[in-house]
Amino acid sequence: MSSSKEAFTKRFCDWRAETGMTRRDLARALEVTEQTLINWEKGTAPTIEPLARLAVYSGLSIDWWLGLTDARARLRVTRRKAM
Repeated sequence: MSSSKEAFTKRFCDWRAETGMTRRDLARALEVTEQTLINWEKGTAPTIEPLARLAVYSGLSIDWWLGLTDARARLRVTRRKAM
């Protein structure tokens, strides 16, 4: 793929189709608006915070979302306890 933005757009559209997620449900889960998701589908790159939430929610790495790797390895999220 030629750019991270193009890779993200294609992978986001494909992933949403594969999972059957509605814009409404996904927007709620990611704490963004449905319009934000529409913008992503049209080629607008997400900012880092919603991209991180998408990675955690989907279990797929930011590297994969941005087309930096083709390995669709599951993301492991470890939460640290507050001290």
